[in-house]
Amino acid sequence: MKSIILISLTIFCFSSSLSSKCYVSYSPKEYKDLPTVHIFLEYPNSDYYVGYTIANRYDTTQTVYNNHFEIYDAFEYKFDGQKMTKTGNQIILNVESEFALLIKGRADYTGGVHGDEQYVNIKYFVDGKLKEFTKTENLIPCNEFSYVQESTLHESPTKMNGIVTANPLHPVEALHFKKTTFKNTGYQTFNRVTWEKSLEVSHWFFGICCVHKDNAMNFHNDLDKIEYKATSSGEFIMKDVIGAKTVFYTNDEKRLSSVVTSALLLPKNQEQNCKLMVWDRDNDTKYYRGYYPTSKVTLDEIWEGVMTVNHFRK
Repeated sequence: MKSIILISLTIFCFSSSLSSKCYVSYSPKEYKDLPTVHIFLEYPNSDYYVGYTIANRYDTTQTVYNNHFEIYDAFEYKFDGQKMTKTGNQIILNVESEFALLIKGRADYTGGVHGDEQYVNIKYFVDGKLKEFTKTENLIPCNEFSYVQESTLHESPTKMNGIVTANPLHPVEALHFKKTTFKNTGYQTFNRVTWEKSLEVSHWFFGICCVHKDNAMNFHNDLDKIEYKATSSGEFIMKDVIGAKTVFYTNDEKRLSSVVTSALLLPKNQEQNCKLMVWDRDNDTKYYRGYYPTSKVTLDEIWEGVMTVNHFRK
């Protein structure tokens, strides 16, 4: 998969000096000349905001086959009453922070940044009301923003003798419904997968978030509460932890922190078997929480999961 870098606007302008807990900006042509949304959430009682980017992942390469929207990244901004300016701190790395699953025998994951996902419909909501963007809009004040996307998940490539091969027909394997809501100082993403085929699934990460090291140098989970330090080791510091749901991250030097938690809603009675991992990578301290089924999924079987991410500033 090719590396993708988003060059986003550093400054966002607003015509009023009044401040709001949330702002939304839209551009019909930004990332790859495609529609892009920015959501800014206020750190309470401050001039600082978390600014998220929702981008259109579009790649027609046969082994990627991607056309859908997702959270691309998040940075810290300072608001002077008229414009947002990046501080230099990154909150979420530009990889994946909503959804991914792996089918047994496949060369790569399905969905999200990995590909093999095609959106069918997407809707945006400002304070719960449908918002149809048709032109550039800067810093719309509101209390919350959400987007709802319906997409299809397609057969991902296989690998044999070092050669990755995609099915040129790209058959649909599942339907994907996603609703992500931004409010307070974070977001919640709800994902539903409706299976169109009976398949062996290795695991589904209903909880996945690339928490940048600018707010994730120290961390612990809600089960053993052992404090770990991130060193960019490339290792899984926590791996296959059963019973833990939440990871608490901090970067004391930058006075930034994040909390990530998740829950499996369907299948029922499987939440207690889900596994938590944290990957200590170069630039992020990545949260994973996954469901590992022990049998094939069946036609029309439904999976549901939810993840909540919150950010804090001292």
